[in-house]
Amino acid sequence: MLGDTPLKVCRKCYDKEAAGVSSRRQRFNELFGNEADRLSATGSDGTLPDSIQPIDLDLRFSNLCNFRCRSCWHGASSRWFSDAVALGLTKGESAVITAGADREKTFAQVVERLSAVRSIYFAGGEPLLMEEHYALLEQLVRVGRTDVRLSYNTNLSELRLGVREVTDLWREFEHVRVGASADGMGAVGELVRKGIRWTRFEENVRIVRESCPHVQLSMATTVSVLNLFHIPEFYSHAHKALGFDHDSIYLNPLQEPHYYNIQILPRSMKRSAAVALAELARSLPENRPSVESVEPGRQGGKAAVLDIVDYMGARDDRQYIPSFIKITDRLDALRGEDTFATIPELASLRIVAKRMRTPWGRAAAAMGRLIRR
Repeated sequence: MLGDTPLKVCRKCYDKEAAGVSSRRQRFNELFGNEADRLSATGSDGTLPDSIQPIDLDLRFSNLCNFRCRSCWHGASSRWFSDAVALGLTKGESAVITAGADREKTFAQVVERLSAVRSIYFAGGEPLLMEEHYALLEQLVRVGRTDVRLSYNTNLSELRLGVREVTDLWREFEHVRVGASADGMGAVGELVRKGIRWTRFEENVRIVRESCPHVQLSMATTVSVLNLFHIPEFYSHAHKALGFDHDSIYLNPLQEPHYYNIQILPRSMKRSAAVALAELARSLPENRPSVESVEPGRQGGKAAVLDIVDYMGARDDRQYIPSFIKITDRLDALRGEDTFATIPELASLRIVAKRMRTPWGRAAAAMGRLIRR
């Protein structure tokens, strides 16, 4: 990074930027550009003196979660453990994976830095199920740091842990932004985000709005192959029925796992999706330039819809279609579900995958990869 050399670990940001989509890297540079003088204190080996402390924290204390979303994995959800074992994809010997070997020590290290912190972003797992999250908010209240800006990515399925109500704590803070994660409603939403109870989600949205009117609540939607064709209907419901304004509906294109990335779709399916999304975009007002994203690297409203179209067309990754069929069939068998009955728009991918397994199909895919290089 010091030598201005692209790093593999930053590939997700580079990938988005190449597709013309805003990245977290760009957003953080915008947010903290006025802190650039800190760079002068960087040593030749990349280290900083102890006098320079982080002002923004991204906290994921564990993978503890009550959902097992299709596009997730065991590393980010404890509920994925049993499926991951069956698929041979576990990332540990137990369901819960913590951010450090000693949870108390990890928490203490965070507390030590609170005096310098200006903002904290909570994710997971599911942050509203984590003891450390509530303990940290209580500590911030005790030391008088209710000026710290809080941001969340949460499935909003639970608003309490034991006797603690998160809304009671949020009322103590001046700035709270909550990105409520949902990728669809009804049968589609419940298949994509296994564990969501849609009526409960809608009720919790209402509770947050009524009990904490100062909280900036947004809809954070990850767009994948599974919900791409559901987006126009879902967007309309989020705006009209749930009251999210256009600039607070964020669409984030899934990048990994590759077999759920919308770039894998055949051109005919991309055209069909692009037409529907373009029609949606035409019905939306232009973005308000002053609106700040709940999560860095995301845009809402019309810009978000058009970003999905641009990202989808940036690459042709059809070689992952057979992998999509394989993982979908395996998860359907494990969970007693039928993805292609629930999402009939994807049924033709099975035919495409079968063709790709023929010698001609493999040769065409190889030629396509060569051309793309």
